[in-house]
Amino acid sequence: MQPEKIAFDRELSRGLVAYNEEVGYWWSHQTANSFHRYAHRNIAGFIHSSFSMHPGLIVDYACGAGNLLFRLHRHFPDSEIVGYDGSSLLLAMARGRLSRQRKTARQRIKFVETPLPNFELSRAIADLALFVFPNMVPCTAEEEESRWMYRLNPEDRRMAKVLAERYDSESARAEDDPKTICASLLRDRLISLNMRHLLKRNGMCIRVEYANVPRGQLTELELLRTGFEEGSLDQRVGGKVLDPWFRVVASRYHRSGVMEDVYHQSSDKNHKTGGYFITVLRAL
Repeated sequence: MQPEKIAFDRELSRGLVAYNEEVGYWWSHQTANSFHRYAHRNIAGFIHSSFSMHPGLIVDYACGAGNLLFRLHRHFPDSEIVGYDGSSLLLAMARGRLSRQRKTARQRIKFVETPLPNFELSRAIADLALFVFPNMVPCTAEEEESRWMYRLNPEDRRMAKVLAERYDSESARAEDDPKTICASLLRDRLISLNMRHLLKRNGMCIRVEYANVPRGQLTELELLRTGFEEGSLDQRVGGKVLDPWFRVVASRYHRSGVMEDVYHQSSDKNHKTGGYFITVLRAL
């Protein structure tokens, strides 16, 4: 199957089921390519060097087929690892791979199929949460996603609206729909809140996200939106300041061909080059 042939807009509008069919096979193909293999090796090494002691429990949020998770378990042989994902297809691949691991690995690693976000998951259990190359769709049908939106307060909604209606340039004003941006900001913030619920106080969250430039080169608006989404924003916006859930500890940028993931979905030539930045956050 040629990834470029997938009608992503149509497929992703179907919700989570897309990741049990064509899009799931596409994502499995992408995460096994040389760009992702090198990136996962780099990210796993970065995480390993960042911890002097092994985390008790590592949660891989939206783990897919577990490509990064299986690298990490070799770096942290004393850690328990749980991978959460909503795709039965990708988790079947992950469990198949787990069945071929040594008994000690099979005892330490667990995969849980669940739509994400899910606020019924156990709280304050993880020392480290990972959110790597997010390729998530709304958890299920629209009504299922709205099931959790009450977790965000009215100030979250007002700030998302303010940030969605701001623009960096006239070209962005012409291209971007504020309602779409607002919905995306709230969805991503809800995911961050879910990860904060999974983490112990002072636990660490490592996010790896596609980017054209290092975090330090993002525009002021991009930084505000990023901070809002990840729950680290502590600046006044629209006359309000939200209580942060995370504090940014570090960020590192790497150029990488993983940006092809974005280009396949958008067909935007601006997404042909770039890479990813790793952001380390501490749970407050």
